[in-house]
Amino acid sequence: MSFNDQWAWPEGHPISVERAKELMSGDLGRFNYEMLAQTCSPLYWHLPDESGSRPIRANGTLSYVQADGHVFGVTAAHVIAEYLTDAKKPGCILQLGNAEFTADIIAMNDRLDLVTLRLNETTLASVGKQIMPVPLCRPNDVPQEGRGIMMCGFIGEERRELPNQRVGWGMLGVIGVSRRVSEDQITWAPDHDYHIPVPGVPQLPPNKNLGGISGGPLIAWFERPKTHLAYFSLAGVVKEASAELEYVVATRSHFIQPDGRIKA
Repeated sequence: MSFNDQWAWPEGHPISVERAKELMSGDLGRFNYEMLAQTCSPLYWHLPDESGSRPIRANGTLSYVQADGHVFGVTAAHVIAEYLTDAKKPGCILQLGNAEFTADIIAMNDRLDLVTLRLNETTLASVGKQIMPVPLCRPNDVPQEGRGIMMCGFIGEERRELPNQRVGWGMLGVIGVSRRVSEDQITWAPDHDYHIPVPGVPQLPPNKNLGGISGGPLIAWFERPKTHLAYFSLAGVVKEASAELEYVVATRSHFIQPDGRIKA
């Protein structure tokens, strides 16, 4: 979790920045990290090799979206495009968490690097954990530079392939501020000088390879005027991460319609 020098405390806010840092370095920081883990799952596929094993070919992250009373999935289009290429090979199996999964595409846009996927009740009951779908942003909820965001995804180089086709996953969980916001995308970058460690939460080392987090949610915090009641919405979907330059880019979520269509 981090505050940086480009971030400004909201005028008249009842919680001081010192108190916010205290809260986020303790139970609230851990709670938010655990909450993030419920908003998405690893999406991966494996193929048989000559030894009879089924090594994982690649992985991305699928985010759960709640809209108009139903839940669907969203990830980066390049993740599904790579899977569809491998799916032509014999024995390729796609999984969402613990469950075998069919990529039932609602809409896909390569330019925006977005794809939405249908999720049936059987799939949702089989992912191996309780999920917490994130609502889409309301029309007046516009992400702003220097304001609070959360982000997560499953890092490929952190996964551990275990016996009986089980997998141990390493999740990136971020609580920070948006660095840049444009009409199409949101950019986040770590600020190691302002980082606040949270006990029990893995720390992000410099220049970490974040391959695998594509498709993960970038969630923005909003507050109601006067009451300061906080709520959050899906502001973006991760599409790119640079280890060398240390940034993550997400496509803005306003392109996603409540029925799962993508409106460019």
